[in-house]
Amino acid sequence: MNATMSSPVVSGTATTPFFSELAAARVVVYQSPVTDVRELVGLLGRRGVAYRTVVLSMGSHRDRERFHALQAFTGWETLPQVFVDGQFVGGEAELRRHPVTQRDAARRQSISADRLQSLLGYGGVVPFLVGLLVVAFAGEGGARDLAARLTVGYGAVILSFLGAVHWGRLLERGTLEQAPMVAFWGVLPAVVGWATLALPFAWAVPIQVLAFVEVYVMDRQLLRREPAAGGYLRLRARLTGAVASLLLGTWAALALV
Repeated sequence: MNATMSSPVVSGTATTPFFSELAAARVVVYQSPVTDVRELVGLLGRRGVAYRTVVLSMGSHRDRERFHALQAFTGWETLPQVFVDGQFVGGEAELRRHPVTQRDAARRQSISADRLQSLLGYGGVVPFLVGLLVVAFAGEGGARDLAARLTVGYGAVILSFLGAVHWGRLLERGTLEQAPMVAFWGVLPAVVGWATLALPFAWAVPIQVLAFVEVYVMDRQLLRREPAAGGYLRLRARLTGAVASLLLGTWAALALV
């Protein structure tokens, strides 16, 4: 028991199975049998936040040990003690100030993040659109050829970026060595993009279109079980369709010259 209670702490999150309840809900409230948490859980209910209460009775030897372990972990002497997403935030007053109970602020923050993600995503499509317009409407000469080369080059850059997303995920989680195939996949789009730079435009563009579609399909398989990736994948679906259409449009415009 003592060895379990002295398990390490990583980034402020309890990793010991002694407090396995922390994974049971987004908000976990440790209380005594006489702690009045009606207003607190009522607030969580109104905000639609999943919560769990854990009663620690001082009449139980095991609960007393759990309470002392909790005190040692948080440095907080009294109950209730509140955890959000596995991290200790304090008591009732601290929870009321926490973003999880600030519905409007959290919603605004989410909308702002979604807008920024969309803005950057669609902004990344602009060079493909510029390439199409130049190839389609520029007269004969160097401008058209330069636009075609830059479009293929930019496609190779974006393929590299999409593959690198998985390296970032693995490095952040410290699981790079545990997922060698995912790490390999993270490199492959860059290699394909690099190879297209050595091909004629008529071959490079169809290969890149296929690569963009395949990368999206593969990413759906890798990220589909992550709830936080839902918005990203929906945006990726739209961006993949836009990029593929613009690349094929550029290919057709140059082929018709």
